Amino acid sequence: MLSRKSARRRGSLPLSARVSAFVASLSPRTLAWSASLGAIALALQAGVIGAVLLKNQSVAYQTASLSMNEPITRALGEQTPPRALVRFVPEARIADITALLDAYQASIVGGAKGGMFQLQFGNKTMTKEEVADLMGRLQREKIVGLAVPTP
Repeated sequence: MLSRKSARRRGSLPLSARVSAFVASLSPRTLAWSASLGAIALALQAGVIGAVLLKNQSVAYQTASLSMNEPITRALGEQTPPRALVRFVPEARIADITALLDAYQASIVGGAKGGMFQLQFGNKTMTKEEVADLMGRLQREKIVGLAVPTP
């Protein structure tokens, strides 16, 4: 049993001094076993953390600037079929849009960003006059709110 005087002395010691005194009171064999168990625990913890981090990573690498949906290079001159940004009126039905796409031999090549669809017309190139005529005809369609050619 500790006397009150030694208990008061012990309570007044800073924490680091108390920990040092406890570690100094241990035998060398106990310290060796404790250090070995601590090292094994650290190795297991590192292995678990590494396994969790590697589990969620995919193996395939991608270039940050590469987009698989867009052509990588652009042709020089008028070698691609004409494209246009088209906004349909809110009352347009899917059946009407499909009929318009069939009539103009068009396909949707770009999503509805801001309500605008990017359409491509046919697979042949057109002159500037033919593209202007096509845009005029598109603008007169009752389900088209806006049609502008894209370069």
